Amino acid sequence: MRTEELKKVLPTLMEIGEVPNLIGHAGVGKTQMLEQIAKDTGRDLYYVNLDQLEPGDFYGLPMMKDGRTIYARPTFLPEHSNAIIFFDEVNRGHPQLRSAILSLLLDKKVGPHKLPEGVWMATAMNPATDDYEVNEVVDSAFNDRLVHIVVVNHFEDFKSFMMRKYDADTRIDEFIASLENVRKTSGDHVFQKDDIIELPELTPTPRSWERLYKIYRHVDDKFFNEYFLEIARGIVGKEAPMFYSVLDKMRKEAFALSPDDLWRKSVRKLQKTEPALRIAVLEKFVNQLKEENIATRDDEELYNFFENLEKGYKTEELNILMRMVVEDKELAEKMEEIKSRDKKLRRAYLKLKAGSDDITNLLDNVDKYY
Repeated sequence: MRTEELKKVLPTLMEIGEVPNLIGHAGVGKTQMLEQIAKDTGRDLYYVNLDQLEPGDFYGLPMMKDGRTIYARPTFLPEHSNAIIFFDEVNRGHPQLRSAILSLLLDKKVGPHKLPEGVWMATAMNPATDDYEVNEVVDSAFNDRLVHIVVVNHFEDFKSFMMRKYDADTRIDEFIASLENVRKTSGDHVFQKDDIIELPELTPTPRSWERLYKIYRHVDDKFFNEYFLEIARGIVGKEAPMFYSVLDKMRKEAFALSPDDLWRKSVRKLQKTEPALRIAVLEKFVNQLKEENIATRDDEELYNFFENLEKGYKTEELNILMRMVVEDKELAEKMEEIKSRDKKLRRAYLKLKAGSDDITNLLDNVDKYY
């Protein structure tokens, strides 16, 4: 993934609670990128070079206080939440250091030192190739807690970076133009190493699929289309392309069925739609319904709404909606407004209500909750 892309992707991942592991050649710009993200988000960056630490450094220096031994908090562990910890050279440091990082990932603490909620974390390493003296990270438990992302620096991104950084320098134009000319003539290798970097061998687990879902539920369509496949590769490995293809197809089918269809005669369309997509559209519809001015809808549209619910959805799917009605006063009021418009709509509501004892009980007891 390009460095300019990662400036958009990493804050999203870290805000969700994920820890990206950046894999790239030396000098590609991993540290500079984290520095820029920290600046853009107003966070303090704590840079930790694991190649320079011993396992005991995570515990801190021991000292005596009131007759007992305590450990001073390491300076690289922030005491406030508005921070980013960046662990660099993950595959150069002692293996026990990765155990300390794993403790931070799992328990938000290492030894006696707790990490404040909301601290972002990222790690980085060079690829395990003959060009670097590194240890291959084969610990599945460690790898299963990270989002592995290969970092590359495209020349156009580098050019933009240099022009911004040295904007006041009168010589920058000729320097960049010369490098660009040589690169076009000789190839990209004059700019950076152009070999292919492989991700670690990742085995999918129930945890990794859940982590991927948590990312999926937070991202918008643009993020999904541009970045989700590469992120999925870094979590579930080689299974990602097939899964992404199926998910993308289902999403497109979901777009074919829109929330507005519930105001129209759409029973057959609903029945032909996959259950998961049908539910997704219903949830979108409910969110829109809370902002809807019911007075602008004619009786036919409201009747279509009840008919679509009754004939287009299964009882267990409708239970999801009815539970939302119970839990959301604003939504309950909208439903009451719809079904009280006239007798025909009231009958449609009663017909729907009769479909399930569970639904009946939920609707009958809505008033108890408010």
